[in-house]
Order: sequence, then C-alpha cells, then structure tokens
Amino acid sequence: MAGAPDVCFGRPMAIDLWVFPYAGGGAAAFRPWKSVLEPEVTLRLVPLAGRDARFNEPGPTRHADARRYLREALFPQLEEPFAFYGHSMGAHLAWEVARDLRRDELPLPLYLFVSGASAPIYGPPGPLASLPHDELVERLRTLGGTPPEVLAHEELLEVTLPLIRRDFALAESFRYVAEPPLECPLSAWGGRDDVNSTSRMEAWGQETASTFRLRMLPGGHFFIREHASTLLEELKRDLARVTARVPVSP
Repeated sequence: MAGAPDVCFGRPMAIDLWVFPYAGGGAAAFRPWKSVLEPEVTLRLVPLAGRDARFNEPGPTRHADARRYLREALFPQLEEPFAFYGHSMGAHLAWEVARDLRRDELPLPLYLFVSGASAPIYGPPGPLASLPHDELVERLRTLGGTPPEVLAHEELLEVTLPLIRRDFALAESFRYVAEPPLECPLSAWGGRDDVNSTSRMEAWGQETASTFRLRMLPGGHFFIREHASTLLEELKRDLARVTARVPVSP
C-alpha cells in the first residue's frame, strides 16, 4: 500500500510512525516530536476529519464510522515499514485499526504504541460528551490537555468544545470484541496519577502475542507533555529493535 501522506513531518526515513490523536488533538500537539524522532522516524498524523486541514469536515462520532473512514483515508497511505501510536482516544482507535488491517489480510504495523488509555477489555471511558458546559470545562481543566487560555475564553470554547464533544462521543462508543491478540509487539505508557491504574494498563499485554512493555511515568492524563523526551527515547529504542533487520530503500 502506498500513496501521498495526508500530513508528514520530516522526510522519508527507516519507518513511518502514524499518530492517532487524543480527543480534541491535532497536528500541533505532536509537531515538537519531530526533532526528537528524526532522522530514524518519519512522523505522520492519522487523517481524521474535524481537525487541522479537515477542521470544517464533520468528524465521526462512532468507532465503527471512524474505522470505515480510515479504511478509505488511511489504508491507501500506509507504506511499509510503519508503526502506530495513539494516546487516550487514539490508543483504542490505533489498536482497533491494526485489527482491521489483520481482518483485511493487510500488513500489520511493526509496532503498536499506546498511552493514557486502559486496556480495551475495560471498555470505553466514563461519559464526558454529554456533560453540561461548565462541568465539561472543569473536567477539561482537570485533565490538563486544553490550554488554559482556551478554557478562559468563551469565543474559543465555542469553536473548540464541539470538536471535543464529538471526539468524546467517538471514544465512548468503543465496544470491546474479543479476538486473538495481535502479532506485533506492543508498548504502553501510563501516568501514575491518571485514572488509568497500573493494573488497567498492564492488561494491554493480553492484546499482543509478541513482546509487551509497560512504563508508568510521573504525571496525570497528559504526562506525555511533561515527559515527552523520556517517552520518545523509549519509543525510538523499541522501534530500533524491530527495524534493525528491515532494509531501507534508497
């Protein structure tokens, strides 16, 4: 499978890392990763509607719809070798899309990375999409993923909250269906102060028949911001293990 990438940071390298964003997240949240990952890794953003260049397009609100959409929008862009990374909403979506590749008898990612999400067997996160305005804003403040200047500005909230509610609805529509574990290795990261406990993160190990690694880092749900350098260095080492024998085209 090959095609022009929807969003590409950096130049073609040994492996593409496709990033599945968290609720309300887009390219800007991951652009700083480029300087840490290159030149070994080319960072790419999964082309979900409702953000970045596709901000005005209606985004999916159901997991099944998102997966159908990505079959059309993402699958033609995948070029081996590649890996998946997803945080929070993106973690379950990355895992499910990897299983969709297997169902379609297409190549799997060489590695699956997840963070900030309990293992799929625990089902979707608690309800957030339907919270009243003030409760949702307070919840976003607690989670720490939305800039304070956005939360304090009603006009910005009018633009931002619909996307966040839509993504929360997507995340909450997830339903676990048991299947054999994936054949690719899997690494998971969790925040020690996040609602996703160590035991809920450890259960990700049930979803791979290959190597599983769990790292718990200081911080809450968005520990990936304060400890991005640690996470990315560990991610690079994991990728180096699986790409060492993969030839790189000139």
